[in-house]
Amino acid sequence: MRSLIGTVASGGRPAFIAYVLLATVFVGCSSSTQAPTAVPTSAPLSAAPTTASSALASAAPATPSSLATSGASVSPAASSGGSPSPQGSAVSGQLTVDDSSAVDPISRAIGTVFAVGQPGVTVTFNSSGSFDAFCSGQADIYGADHRILSKGEADQCAKNKVDYVELPIALDSVALVTAASNQEITCLGYPDIYALIGPESTGFASWQDANALAAQLGSGAEFADTPLIVAGPAPDSEPSALLTATVIAPIATSRQQQATLRTDYQQVADDGALLTTLAGANPGDQTLGWLPYGLAAAAPDKVTVLHIDAGDGCVDPTVDRMLSNAYPLSRELFLYVNLARAESNPAVAPFVDEYLGIDGLPAVLADLPYTPLPDDVLQETRFAWQGR
Repeated sequence: MRSLIGTVASGGRPAFIAYVLLATVFVGCSSSTQAPTAVPTSAPLSAAPTTASSALASAAPATPSSLATSGASVSPAASSGGSPSPQGSAVSGQLTVDDSSAVDPISRAIGTVFAVGQPGVTVTFNSSGSFDAFCSGQADIYGADHRILSKGEADQCAKNKVDYVELPIALDSVALVTAASNQEITCLGYPDIYALIGPESTGFASWQDANALAAQLGSGAEFADTPLIVAGPAPDSEPSALLTATVIAPIATSRQQQATLRTDYQQVADDGALLTTLAGANPGDQTLGWLPYGLAAAAPDKVTVLHIDAGDGCVDPTVDRMLSNAYPLSRELFLYVNLARAESNPAVAPFVDEYLGIDGLPAVLADLPYTPLPDDVLQETRFAWQGR
């Protein structure tokens, strides 16, 4: 049993451990099905480090329209960027990839590239959001938004004798930001965030309006009587969902409130327009918003990324702190591959090779709102796959 990136622990995401070869084995439950998508493989992974882009991802998900809905079929003629199969030969067959909603856009983007080199493979993309299909043997691959839990999920895989390798692939991280010209706000605690953008803040037009609610929640912050401009992506977007689940939901539940963001914030779908809004129309505008970390980090002239206090002090978001779980508004994304299927199904290994190859993650993450893993960490993922 070997997996190169960490050990499984009951309950949450364990601290990242590099260069520990260990691949975990487990089993599972049921699934959902979506219509097939034809797909292809990349050049072989070499043992020598392959340079991955360490630039932080920007732009909203650029999931191809042909893959945006379940059951979509990818036409190789309409795709681009594919690579030859590892041995230079095409394979044929079928492959089922089940994902969480966070990983689904990545897998589908990889599928578009894969379809070019392997038109004989039909890939079915589902987004069940659980390990059930994978652990019951109905899916060859599962893209997870958390490490498999030792109880429940892993037990199901073990019960069904589904052995797997765990492959970290990216970081899903949210940044809370204000206008770059705003020098008044540098760090916000969970009570502050809830008081400013949670369900009970609807109607607050000034930062000062949040003071009483923040105080009820234990915050000592005293915000100024300055207009509050709040903007972010839609509530059902990945950044909004992660922010809501991490910060808003626990406090809202304890107060018997709906676990939602305030209903009157400006919902801006376009990344460029959102950055412009959060930069403020006038110098000194005290905006507040959230967006993918990579997008925020790439625009220091427009927005300042705020530190977050989850109760143990303010934490500046960096990739290292995300990997160590010190920064709370981030989660690691994983690919789990059924090892038996990787041997018996000729389409599985080429698809994973494509995923981890230079035409895979390093290329597709440039157009998706995720934070790429550092080059050395991605290389460890490749080593884990090679050493399965």
